[in-house]
Amino acid sequence: MHALPIEQLSIGSIEKAIARKKAVYPDHEIIFRGQSKPWPLLPGIARNNDKGDTTFKEKEMLSALKHSAPIHISKVGPLPANDWEWIIFAQHFGMKTRLLDWSADLWSSLWFACIDDPGSDGVLYGHFIKESSYLDVGSLGPFDIEGTRFLIPRVTNRRIENLSSRFSVHPYNFKECQHIPIEGNHDLHTKTIKILVPASKKQALLGELDGKGINYIKVMADASGVCKHINWKHLPQ
Repeated sequence: MHALPIEQLSIGSIEKAIARKKAVYPDHEIIFRGQSKPWPLLPGIARNNDKGDTTFKEKEMLSALKHSAPIHISKVGPLPANDWEWIIFAQHFGMKTRLLDWSADLWSSLWFACIDDPGSDGVLYGHFIKESSYLDVGSLGPFDIEGTRFLIPRVTNRRIENLSSRFSVHPYNFKECQHIPIEGNHDLHTKTIKILVPASKKQALLGELDGKGINYIKVMADASGVCKHINWKHLPQ
């Protein structure tokens, strides 16, 4: 993984640094992930224990979701059409899965790096990927793949649309006996960059981003986002 040092951190300087790096991979799409702290690039299901095989537990949790969620899903949209859409739905509403959120939108990802943990440095990751390398979800289910893969979800809600969502999928690696974070994956880490977002810069960057329309309203795409944005705008942080 390559760190991009930027002395005067601003929206403009980040955009220029990304553009320079993108010139190295002109035939690749770049996707982004913002984190309020630099924890490993692992999905929620593996963060507390990356050595354990979670496959059975994940299937059990997904089955429980399918049993309990339909009455609630009917209030917000149609039922997921397949296991990929179920697991993406689960990720969206906070269940721990083998998915890690990414976005094709740079500024939304920077927002995630800034919005929480104001006393801690955040980090913005970028990963270069050929569009032809995305997973064909029509041929394999979420528990059929081997090795870390990336996918583009079907747009089933406003949040996926607003964030230009992408996901990395992290199955348990039986050869290494652990879940492999992207920064430890030799097939992937050379095409991953990171930009440190100092705690002292977070509030200024959030102000710049709000001026571009990147805020709770866009990111959450629902009434709770509107209310959180009003809190952020009018109350001390």
